[in-house]
Amino acid sequence: MDPLNAETIRKALTTARDGGFRSIKLRSGETSFQATLSEEALTWGEAWDEDSEMASGPSYQAIPAPVVGYVKWLPEVVQVGTELKAGQTVGEVLALGISNEITTPAAGKVHSVNVKDGDPVEFGLNLMEIEIS
Repeated sequence: MDPLNAETIRKALTTARDGGFRSIKLRSGETSFQATLSEEALTWGEAWDEDSEMASGPSYQAIPAPVVGYVKWLPEVVQVGTELKAGQTVGEVLALGISNEITTPAAGKVHSVNVKDGDPVEFGLNLMEIEIS
């Protein structure tokens, strides 16, 4: 692993965020770094025990908007608690008359829906979250 410099940490944070991770731990020799990326993980004031693993709990995956446009959900699928398969279509974002599918990155159940049907969205906006199974 590269030394823990600002660029290495920045790349690790970007990779963890894009991958939907709740927190990261980095270690290079005697140097270590921990970051929390989600409310469900540790808060900044809590101590980090070097030898213990993070408590396992549910992990969540955000589903981002693929383009700028308007959301059109599949109402029978997009309800909190609905079980989803990996790659399942849950709706679309309409942009300039072109339909762009919204699909699930992994199997799980709908944890939250953050955008109403018909709402305008920007690229990358967190449309919904699924609890990974």
